[in-house]
Amino acid sequence: MNVRRLQRIKLCTLALASMMAAIAHIVSSNLSRIYRNPPRFWVRPYLRKRQRLGAMQNQFHHLFQQSETEFKSFLRLSKTQFHEVLSLIENDISSDRSTSREGISAKEKFMVTLRYLAGGESHSTLSLYFMIGRPTISKFIPKVLQAIIRRLGPIYGRVPDSERDWLDIERRFAHRWDYINTIGAIDGKHVIMIKPRKSGSTFYNYKQTFSINLMGIVGADYQFLAYDIGSPGRMSDSGIWNRSPLKPMFEPSSSNNPLKIPKPHTLVSPLNNVETGQHALNYHLIGDDGFGLSVHLMKPYNGANLSASQLIFNYRLSRARQVVEVAFGILANRFRCLINRLHCSPVNAKLIVEGAVVLHNYLIYQKPIGEKEAGVAKSLWCRDFKSSNHRNYSSASGSATEMRDYLKEFFLSAYPIDSQYDTM
Repeated sequence: MNVRRLQRIKLCTLALASMMAAIAHIVSSNLSRIYRNPPRFWVRPYLRKRQRLGAMQNQFHHLFQQSETEFKSFLRLSKTQFHEVLSLIENDISSDRSTSREGISAKEKFMVTLRYLAGGESHSTLSLYFMIGRPTISKFIPKVLQAIIRRLGPIYGRVPDSERDWLDIERRFAHRWDYINTIGAIDGKHVIMIKPRKSGSTFYNYKQTFSINLMGIVGADYQFLAYDIGSPGRMSDSGIWNRSPLKPMFEPSSSNNPLKIPKPHTLVSPLNNVETGQHALNYHLIGDDGFGLSVHLMKPYNGANLSASQLIFNYRLSRARQVVEVAFGILANRFRCLINRLHCSPVNAKLIVEGAVVLHNYLIYQKPIGEKEAGVAKSLWCRDFKSSNHRNYSSASGSATEMRDYLKEFFLSAYPIDSQYDTM
């Protein structure tokens, strides 16, 4: 027994020694490989010429001397707007001075970020153009976007929260688009991106691409009143809206009205300022047939055999609703990174989209969109005003159907416009 025991101990000792020798050989070979091929340089040689040959140090200086149009075409902001926004975010994005090398200035970081949003170039292209390392660009662009959202978001990205604000929005829709009692047009837009790691089909959408969704509520002047960003691309507009924290805010009750949306009221004809009946109608959103009909969200009649009055209502609603389509077109035309495929994680993609939306609102409030610019975006982006006959995601309540029918009769008798009869 003792002999066998000693033999087993001897065999185990030999096996352990062999294993330790193999591990030591592997470690030593890896260490020798590391020391044989150390990092060649701290900063690549061509990047050391940034102060002499970089775009910021050369072309930006000449660009600033050029006309306002060329400057804005390159960065999407005017010279005044560039310095105004930079002054707000400069402290948030400035780097600590290093004793070993000169850091990248806040102005340069902001310029690279704006160019990325405006042109959608890859980080590798921006690296060659601005002579900044690609990993460095990948790190500071999200930080600059966070600073933009933090400083401009509370001013230009906030949801209206007073009755006066909503009444102003309603009046703008009535004046500009001849639709009454609406406080916003709602729709969703897919922002294409690469497939996130280990995500399966979560972000795979019906267009056979991977995306996150931008759900936007837009005012009469193409500004985003509220938005929900980041839902996976596989979700429908209706599904996103039903799960969005915005939905209960836009469906106020007598006991819960955080946004101070005005109470229902009887309609007054803009033609003669006479009340048209005893029905009190809700202030509501307008959307396409991808949403469910409710007293808080109106959508077109669907089907193939629609009456003349139903076609007129669809035209009037779609005419006002197209502002959200145009807003998406203007947003993507200004910030073309939203047209290209985003090569980043869903978290950074959400930052890019939100940063673009906040800057879009900032530009809208600085200078409202003209009809010419809106017309170009509309021709490139909008769908037809005709109602869809292949989507109907939810059955509506009786009160919502009655409200839509009442609006139909109102547009036909109390508030007609000449162009509505062209749809018949």
